[in-house]
Amino acid sequence: MISIEEALVVSQERVTECGSEIVADFTGLIARGEESGFSRKEILVAISALTACELSSLPDVPRIH
Repeated sequence: MISIEEALVVSQERVTECGSEIVADFTGLIARGEESGFSRKEILVAISALTACELSSLPDVPRIH
């Protein structure tokens, strides 16, 4: 079983690399939401909910309540 320390520690280098890979898609996703008439606040909440749902099945993702 993964420890809480291992679950919470993420390499900054890997996070930066991941961000570089997905930034164009992410920016486009926000733009599409705005073009559809949604506010950035609404988009943020929707993205947060979708992310939580998508990643909730992973066994090593810490849950913060």
